[in-house]
Amino acid sequence: MERATRRQLVGLALVGSFFVVVSLVISPREVFARFQHLAADPVAFGGVLALVYLLRPLVAWPVTPISVVVGYVYGIKVGLPIALVGIVVTAIPPFLLARHFPDSGLFGKARDVGSRFFTATGETRGVIASRLVPIPTDVISYSAGLSGVRLWPFAVGTLVGELPWTVAGVVAGSSMESLATEGVAGIGLPLLLGAVAVAAALLVGPLYRQFVAKQ
Repeated sequence: MERATRRQLVGLALVGSFFVVVSLVISPREVFARFQHLAADPVAFGGVLALVYLLRPLVAWPVTPISVVVGYVYGIKVGLPIALVGIVVTAIPPFLLARHFPDSGLFGKARDVGSRFFTATGETRGVIASRLVPIPTDVISYSAGLSGVRLWPFAVGTLVGELPWTVAGVVAGSSMESLATEGVAGIGLPLLLGAVAVAAALLVGPLYRQFVAKQ
């Protein structure tokens, strides 16, 4: 491995470790609890929410708890479009950052694997299927950016693939009497199994043709 690549990996590891520690110390529940008094003023709360969506990738918070908060404050009719836009916005920074990772070492191998996957499935279909599976949102964003997926298919795939999780979070939040952010645990097993089944249906044909039928 080249010396420059090693330095980059060490630097990324140190930065990543810092943000992991921050994410463990400061949870989304604690942040929103501090600003819960703003829930009576949706405009003021919107400013806090926009900042949370923009900064969320730095501390790798899950997205579903934020959708729950959006549903709690804004309700379903207003909250759902806000949450969907927020999902796309918060996924773009890690996606763009991954484009600047080096082409050698572990990043190069990951880029090759990801490129083969998205070539087999198609960019939009691959992102949709990946989002339906309960994998951390930033893992998918980094993978898509590293693999050279174009921005528009990435945004559309993120919007469609995150739709069931976002709807579930917003609906759960809108029915709450007091604010709590439990994440995916409160969404339910049927949704989880259904999303995974749809993802499998989207992927089985392209992946079979690419990796099995050609052998």
